[in-house]
Amino acid sequence: MKQRRTLLMTPGHDRSLAEKALRASPDVLWLDLEDGVPDAFKRAARDVVVEAFRTLDFGETERLIRINPLSSPLGLDDLRQVATADPDGIVLTKVISPAEVQLADSMLAECGAHADHIRLWCMIETPSSMLRLEEVATASPRVAALLYGGGGLLRELQPTPRKAVDLPGLDGLRFEHLYGRSRLVLYARSLGLVAIDSSFSDVHDAAGTYRDALYTFQLGFDGKMVLSPRQIEPVHRAFQDGLSAGNERPF
Repeated sequence: MKQRRTLLMTPGHDRSLAEKALRASPDVLWLDLEDGVPDAFKRAARDVVVEAFRTLDFGETERLIRINPLSSPLGLDDLRQVATADPDGIVLTKVISPAEVQLADSMLAECGAHADHIRLWCMIETPSSMLRLEEVATASPRVAALLYGGGGLLRELQPTPRKAVDLPGLDGLRFEHLYGRSRLVLYARSLGLVAIDSSFSDVHDAAGTYRDALYTFQLGFDGKMVLSPRQIEPVHRAFQDGLSAGNERPF
């Protein structure tokens, strides 16, 4: 099975960033049309992403595109245009209900046979989608993966910001994500889907990235989103160390 230890997120409006990302050899690369792209560049970013997918050598790296929410003015046009780039998958962001997944499925079906292989990766980052995980995950046979959007989910769970508290003996791990992470892995495993964890926010903290990735591995995830090429090595090392410690688990 494919390794998906690292899913590198790269803004889609700058081709040079995609080129740099590929040199770092992540297992999965997504070019972003959503949060990583300034509003003024969002429409132009579609053309950049499509051209990059058609001309860059991705090698063994799996190729994803994250679109804007289908409920936004940009999402539907994003999906129609990037489907022509022949990605391996499309990341649906801020999923709220299974109806969004079904809409994406039907739109891809309208694109014709060339889009039959395109899979849907669903970002779970709202309380509604977390509670309706099974419905979202089974809304379409195209669904291939569930991604834990910890930052977005926490913002909705804690509308009044709260200071992070480190519990004794947990070495700085954030306990407020434990339920969401565990719930997502449980559903992904039961349905035969890929489970991807949220990113570690400090791209300059290699030790923290490694520690968080090892925790990700122990929880049962297949991989982790990363914000920078410099996070790839510590995440890969954490997963390898987890396996070397006697944990035998397919990816």
